[in-house]
Amino acid sequence: MIPPVLAASAASAGVATVAALASRLSSDEASSSTAAANGAATSASGTVKRNDALGQTEFLSLLVAQLQNQDPLNPMDSADFSAQLAQFTSLEQLMQINQKLDALGEDDPVKAPAFDPVGLLGRDVAANGSAVRVAGGDASALEYTLGTAGKVTVEVKSSNGTVVGKAELGATAAGTHTLDLDDVAQLENLADGAYTVSVQVQSGDAPAVTVRTRITGTVTGVDLTTDPPTIRVGDLEIPLGDVREVRAPAASA
Repeated sequence: MIPPVLAASAASAGVATVAALASRLSSDEASSSTAAANGAATSASGTVKRNDALGQTEFLSLLVAQLQNQDPLNPMDSADFSAQLAQFTSLEQLMQINQKLDALGEDDPVKAPAFDPVGLLGRDVAANGSAVRVAGGDASALEYTLGTAGKVTVEVKSSNGTVVGKAELGATAAGTHTLDLDDVAQLENLADGAYTVSVQVQSGDAPAVTVRTRITGTVTGVDLTTDPPTIRVGDLEIPLGDVREVRAPAASA
């Protein structure tokens, strides 16, 4: 049993310490509020604190009130007081970590890519997409992968969404296939321009489903002025984030 005099003295010291921390946090929050108010002048969006959210200052205020209103002759158990201080310390450390992580994200608003896209020049890539460009009568290629064999149908739309051609490729085995519109009789005479290609497969009596296609080709240019950077495959501009595979260029014979 802690003597009442010592307990009261310890409690008073604890109140002073916690009150000082609460005062410091209140000052920090006031500074943050001022900065937020200044930022609101240039931004229409803002974050409003929820009324039911308990912050550091509120937590400390409750702790101070608890210490100030305890019975000096029957003070709070020292173990309980230590546990609450430990909880507060953990809370403060977590909030400091979050602030540092947020600061890291604000240091460089324009994020650098994980690797240098210039290194893709001359490489063959496969990227998510269904765009095809016809230039000089030659169409760029697409890839698609079938999980099961089925009858494949190809539909081609112009840049304004109008269907300009449709062809049935017939029974096609499972696996990865290359689609070259120049090799499809119904689609080989498309005018020069940009098109979107849809590939569907029907297996057995199941309804037809759309198959994801990939743009393939050699990277001939990189645009670093966009975020994220874009690469150029032929006449197609592809966001770097759509690239799914990079291949070494085929060895020349």
